[in-house]
Amino acid sequence: MQAFERVTEEEKNPTGKGEMMLVAGYSGVGKTALVHEVHKPMTEKHGHFAAGKFDQYQRNIPYSALTQAFNNFCNYLLTESTEELIRWREKILTAIGNNGQVLIEVIGQLELIIGPQPAVAQVGPQEAQNRFNLVFQNFFRAICQKEHPLVLFIDDLQWADSASLALLKRLMTDTDNQYFLIIGAYRDNEVDAAHPLMTTVEELKKECKVTLHEIRLQNLSHQHVNTLIADALKCGPSYATALTDLVYEKTQGNAFFTHEFLKSLYEQALLVFYFNTQKWQWAVDKIAALEMTDNVVELMADKIGLLSEETQTALKLAACIGNQFDLKTLSLIGQHSQTNTLALLFEAIKEGLLLPLDENYKQLEKLETAEVDTRFKFQHDRVQQAAYFLIDDDEKKTRHLRIARLLLANLKPKQMEEKIFEIVSQFNNSLTLITDSEEQLKVAQLNLTASQKAKESNAYKPAYEYLQNALYLLGEDAWHNHYELTLALYGTLSQVAFLTTNFKQMDTYIEAVLFHANNTLDKLAAYDVKIQHAIALGQQNQAWQLGFEVLSLLGQRLSTELLADFEVESVMSLPNMTDALKLSTMQILNLIVTPAWASNAEVFEQICLTMINLSFSNGLCEFSAVGYASYGGILCGQGNIQKGYQFGKLGVELSDKFNAKPLQIRVQMLFYSTVMHWRQSVRETVAAYYHASQPALEMGDIEYACFALVEPDIYQFLMGSELKKLTEKYPNTLKRVSQLQQDFHYNFLIPYYQATLNLLGKGEFTELSGTNLLGKGDLTELSGTIFNKEKLLPQFIEEQQITLCCATYLAQTLLAFIFRDIEKAYQNALLTEKYKEGAGGMFFLPVHSFYCSLALLAKISASVSDNSPEQQLLNHHQAQLKHWATQAPCNCQHKYDLV
Repeated sequence: MQAFERVTEEEKNPTGKGEMMLVAGYSGVGKTALVHEVHKPMTEKHGHFAAGKFDQYQRNIPYSALTQAFNNFCNYLLTESTEELIRWREKILTAIGNNGQVLIEVIGQLELIIGPQPAVAQVGPQEAQNRFNLVFQNFFRAICQKEHPLVLFIDDLQWADSASLALLKRLMTDTDNQYFLIIGAYRDNEVDAAHPLMTTVEELKKECKVTLHEIRLQNLSHQHVNTLIADALKCGPSYATALTDLVYEKTQGNAFFTHEFLKSLYEQALLVFYFNTQKWQWAVDKIAALEMTDNVVELMADKIGLLSEETQTALKLAACIGNQFDLKTLSLIGQHSQTNTLALLFEAIKEGLLLPLDENYKQLEKLETAEVDTRFKFQHDRVQQAAYFLIDDDEKKTRHLRIARLLLANLKPKQMEEKIFEIVSQFNNSLTLITDSEEQLKVAQLNLTASQKAKESNAYKPAYEYLQNALYLLGEDAWHNHYELTLALYGTLSQVAFLTTNFKQMDTYIEAVLFHANNTLDKLAAYDVKIQHAIALGQQNQAWQLGFEVLSLLGQRLSTELLADFEVESVMSLPNMTDALKLSTMQILNLIVTPAWASNAEVFEQICLTMINLSFSNGLCEFSAVGYASYGGILCGQGNIQKGYQFGKLGVELSDKFNAKPLQIRVQMLFYSTVMHWRQSVRETVAAYYHASQPALEMGDIEYACFALVEPDIYQFLMGSELKKLTEKYPNTLKRVSQLQQDFHYNFLIPYYQATLNLLGKGEFTELSGTNLLGKGDLTELSGTIFNKEKLLPQFIEEQQITLCCATYLAQTLLAFIFRDIEKAYQNALLTEKYKEGAGGMFFLPVHSFYCSLALLAKISASVSDNSPEQQLLNHHQAQLKHWATQAPCNCQHKYDLV
C-alpha cells in the first residue's frame, strides 16, 4: 500500500513517477493472495486494478498475461456509465491516433471501447516494431491518470515470454509514464541469475535506475501453522500440537498446501467436529497410517480423482487449454452442449477446484443460444498441473492434436484469426503425430501466419519458434516440395533474426535464400534485410554498395542525367508502373537513397536521376515521389531553384496520388528540408516540419520523425531565434531522440545546443542541473559537456558522415566569427565548404555562404588581387546569395545586402 500511496499522493511523489513491486516466493506461499488483499484498498482510492497471469503450458503465446490484464480493464470500462465510456473512448483514441488496430490485435476487448478501427498502413519490419512500441506506450499513458492511477498485476512472471518482459521494461523506463504501480509475482525457486526475468530486473535496477522494490514471502513457520490450526479449530495451541506436527511435516508450512491438506483430512473424515463435546478431534495414528502424499500436485490429483469420470475428462481438457478458459471453447473440444459442459463443471466448482470469472454461467438460456459466454479459471496453478498430470504422457499429444483439429474445423475465419496462437500452440504440442502431408502443409502455413502476427507485435522469440516448427513439418526437401512457403519462411526468419540482432543466424538464412531462390526477384527480400542491417550499423557506404549489387542483378545501370525526351509537364499524366522487375528496382533504389544522401552526394544524385528516368519510361509508382522530391532538393542546392521547386512539388503531388502513407510523410519532409525554404519563409518551413513529426511516429518511422524534431530545431538557431528559448527546447528534443535511440539525430543537434550555451556564456559558465555544460575551454570551440569536437568530429570523418561534418563545421564557423576569431572562422568555413554536399538543398547552404563571406571579408586586405582564391570564393558566394535572394528574399536578401 505504501508503494501505491507513493505513486498517487502528490506530496510524496510530485512527478507522479511509477514504481514496480516484485513479490517472490515458492508456489503456494501466498503471493497472489497477498496482492489481492490490497486490491480493495487500492480501488477505494479510485485506482484501477488490472490483473493477468502467465500460463505454464502456454509460454509461446506472446503477451498472454498482458492481453488478459488489459482485456479485463476494458471489460471493467464497459460497466461504466455511457458518459464515462465516451470519455474513455475519446481519451484512448486521442492517444493512439489511427493505429487502434495495432492494439486490438493484442487487446481484443479494446474494440468494444473504441469501435472498429481502420487497417493500419503496411510498413517495414523496423517501422512496425517502432509503431507497436509507441502506440502501446501512448495507450498506457492514457489509462494511467492522476485521478485514476493504474495498478497492473502480472502473476507468474517466471513463465513470461521475452516480448512481454521487453514491453514491461519499456513501460517502466518511459519517463513520460506516470501514476502507475506494476506488481509482479514470481517463483524465485524456478529462476536463476541467467533467467530472462532476472536479467530484466537487473537491467531495470542498474541501467535504468527505476524505482523497484521486492518482497520475499517465506513458508509459514511451525508456530504459524500451529496458530493457524488452533484459530481455525477454535482450540488452544497445545491441543493442536500433534496435528500441527503432522501437517507441518507434510507441507513444510506452504500456505496453499496446508489449506488443501486440512481440507483433505476433513473430506476423508479424519478431522471431525463432535457436537456433543463441541470440539474438533483427529486421530494422528490413522492419518499417519494412510501415508498421505507430501506432494501438493499429487494431493490435488487425488482430489480430482474423486470426481466423476465425466468431470475429470472435462478438467483434463480444460487444463490443456490453459489456466483460464471459456465455456464455449471447452464445449467445442469436449463435443457437448454448453449447458451439459457446465453441468459437468459444477462438481469441480463446488469443490473449489474451479472459480467462475463472471456471472454469466448463471444465464443458462443465453449460454445455450451463444448470446453470452462465460469464463473460468483453475483455483491455483497446482490444480491445473494436477489435472494435466492425470493425462497419461502418451495421451497428452493425442489430446492436443484432437483439440487443435476441432478448433480448426469449427472456428469461423475471424475467430481463427483471433485464436491463431491458441490453435497453433495445440498443434505444436503434438508435431510428431502429424504425419499426413496435407495436414503438415496446413499446420506449417498456420505457423507462418502466427509468426507474422507475433512479429508485428514485436514478439520475436515465439515468432522464431513458429517458423522453426513450420520448417520441421516441411521436412528436408522443403525447398523442392514447397518452394513458395519455404521462401516465405526463410525470408521471415532472416527478418526476425535481424530484429533480434542475431546477425550470425540472419546471415545463415539470407545465404539459404540466395542459394535456393529461383530468380532475382525472389532474392530481393534477403537483400533488403542485408541492406537494412548495414544501415542499422551506420555503414552507409556498404548499404548503397549492396544496393548496387542488386541493381546489377536486375540489369539496371545508374543514370547520370535526365533522359533526352524527359518532359516535366507530362509526368502526372504518365501511366502506373506494372513491370514487376522495374517495381523491384524502384524499391531497391528507394531503400538506398537515404544512405547515399548521408555519405556520397554524387551517388545520391545518380540514384535520384535513375528513379526519375525509370518512372518516365516505365510508368509511375509510389517510390517515384521520393526520386522527384530528392532531386528537387539537389537542384535547389545547385542553384536551379525554379526547376528544383517544380520537381519538389511534383514529388509531393505524386505521394498524394498514391496515398502511400509512410512514403507520403517522407516525401513531405524531403520537401520541407531541401526545397520549401528556397521559395518560402524558413519560418513557414519550420512550422510545417514540426507538424510532420507526429504522423511519422504513428507510422513507426522513427528516423524521419526525428528529422522533423531535430532539423527545425537547428533551423531555428540558424534563423536567429531567441537563444534562451532554444536552451529550454533543446534538452526536451534530445531526451525524445535519445528515448527513440537515434544516434545520428542526437549528434545532428548537439553541436547547436553546445553553440547556444557558448553564446549565452559570454565568458562565464552556464550551469544546468549543477553541471558545467561549457567545459573549461575556449568559447569559440565546440568543446563542452554537450558536444566535444575532439572526440566526435574524427568519428564523423572516419564514418564519412558528411552531413554531420557539414553541420558541425558550420556551427563552429558561426561561433568563431561571432566571438571575432576571424582566422578560426575562415578555416572552419573552408571545412564546411569541403563537406557542403552533405547539406544538399538544406538551409545550411545560404547560412554557410553568408558566414563564409563575412569571414572572407574580415580576412581579405585591400591589397589582395581580384584573382586570389579568397576573392574568387567570396565572389562565388556573393553570386549565390544574390541569386537566392531573388527566389526567397525573406531568407536571403538581408544576407546578400549585409555582405
